[in-house]
Amino acid sequence: MGKTLLAALALAMLLLVGLTVTNHPADAQQDAVQIAAPASTERYIAISAGDSHTCRLRDGGAIACWGGLNGYGENIVPDGGFTAVSAGEHHTCAIRRSGAVACWGATTYAPEGLFTQISAARRHTCGVRDDASLQCWGYAAIDTNAGALVRAEPPSGSFTAVSAGSFHACAIRNDASLACWGSNGAGRATPPSGSFTAVSLGVGHTCAVRDTGQLACWGNNTDGQAVAPAGGGYVAVAAGADHSCAIGERTLVCWGAGGPPSASATQAPSAPTEDPQTPPIEEDPQ
Repeated sequence: MGKTLLAALALAMLLLVGLTVTNHPADAQQDAVQIAAPASTERYIAISAGDSHTCRLRDGGAIACWGGLNGYGENIVPDGGFTAVSAGEHHTCAIRRSGAVACWGATTYAPEGLFTQISAARRHTCGVRDDASLQCWGYAAIDTNAGALVRAEPPSGSFTAVSAGSFHACAIRNDASLACWGSNGAGRATPPSGSFTAVSLGVGHTCAVRDTGQLACWGNNTDGQAVAPAGGGYVAVAAGADHSCAIGERTLVCWGAGGPPSASATQAPSAPTEDPQTPPIEEDPQ
């Protein structure tokens, strides 16, 4: 297993154990809730945290999900073997061994065709197809005039990776440059020039690792989440709702909002008051 993959897995565990889930502005308004992972002696190769649920991928290809109240069926995993998993707000999507996509929870729609990478966010999901093109489905942005969710179509071209945020998405082109689309509040969908090896999206900000090992962040900076630390040697980055973390060769650094678990970290979350079949439209914080 390469250093980049190990770093990415470590970051995923950091965001999970650190009581922070990515891509959802509501997280900043709710008390942190610590949820223990199911006990297991099996080996896991990937983990992804959504709004209130988490999924992990076993090395044998099976997926286990837990957390939340399962009001959308986000923890009911379909049968089969998988190679990748990504948890969104109230849905999860995964890539089967065949390359086909399966989604469950608040939305079960999955496009036909084969994919090599996938990223689920609040109400939309994006993936890299086996021909290196992008495909996104669901709703990624809010039309403030109509008060409704709208689709955000990805750019054309060839890509190696994609990351979906709450209201925008970014992908790395074959030439290592970045392309972003969707809502551009605070400039979060306007990437800097240069070559990049990794990208991760929060709610209002975006962070990426340059090919030089340096970090770059842009977009909303109300909590300092878009001020990347100086220095180089970074191999992975993960953007949360209002904070980010990155791993270097022997360095772990986080910036933005956050801190130790609060005294309410052991309290159970309150029951949802909305119809699980019709998640509310939440305001884009810009």
